[in-house]
Amino acid sequence: MTSEAGRAANVAVIIPTWHGYDDTVECLESLQHVTYPNVQTVVIENGSANGDEHRLKQAFPEAHIIVNQTNQGFAHACNQGIDWALDQRAGYILLLSNDTVVTPDFLTHLIDYLAATPEVGVVAPLITYYQSDRIWYAGGSLNLWTGRTRHAAIDQPLVNAPTAPARTEFATGCVLLARASVIRDIGGLDDLMFTYFEDVDFCYRARRHGYEIAVVPEAIVAHKVSAVLGQRGTNKLRPGQAFYLGRNKVIFARKHLHGLQRAAFIASTATLGLAEVLKRPAAWNSPISYMQGMFRGVWAA
Repeated sequence: MTSEAGRAANVAVIIPTWHGYDDTVECLESLQHVTYPNVQTVVIENGSANGDEHRLKQAFPEAHIIVNQTNQGFAHACNQGIDWALDQRAGYILLLSNDTVVTPDFLTHLIDYLAATPEVGVVAPLITYYQSDRIWYAGGSLNLWTGRTRHAAIDQPLVNAPTAPARTEFATGCVLLARASVIRDIGGLDDLMFTYFEDVDFCYRARRHGYEIAVVPEAIVAHKVSAVLGQRGTNKLRPGQAFYLGRNKVIFARKHLHGLQRAAFIASTATLGLAEVLKRPAAWNSPISYMQGMFRGVWAA
């Protein structure tokens, strides 16, 4: 049972959206059934420039809408929502991709766990593929020598999911719940990263500051993987995705690693990472975009 302190805390749900009106509507409709009582929602309309913000405001008058004239990137949009949430004195801040559908009790499970484990600062639910019993995320690991990240239990059936909460190395920005105090301490997402790997960077900073990360499998959310980029349900990399993935891994290494470890991380990103892109390109130029992103990461400031 959630403690009184946990139950009293307000949760701010931050949903960046770029096009994908129908997905955003389904996400917001699922949030209307959430059992946790103290929820405020902010939608950051990130430069769609097609009137989506007006339709969303009519359909969901309770949601706060922030409108950007151009696409400022996932990280910046989240930070705009975070600033709003902190102004509203939220106790918890949930980053939520607009191409997700939540279960009614997911937030209660996450808050319950945080209330019971003060050493944990960030939590994530178990995430399945949309309209599927296959797992997309049940925890995440990062190898600081090779730069490779892995989702635990990915593509396994839901019956094989872990049953108990467990520590993990990163929560995906698809669905990430953090104590507001953690964000006040370490800051939000890195605007420079625009999109991709900003969640790994955030969780790495949280762990370096002494906060633990956990995944709570009782909480379940479905994800229309890559729907925002027009490729629902696939792990294939479009050129834009590949570019920012390569770029942001280099930025991460420059920020956090030194000496031989940094060299190994970048070298592996250029070899093993490129091999992964070659296995799942959504277009012929995805591998080229990946290498271009890496070069840009060297000079990004």
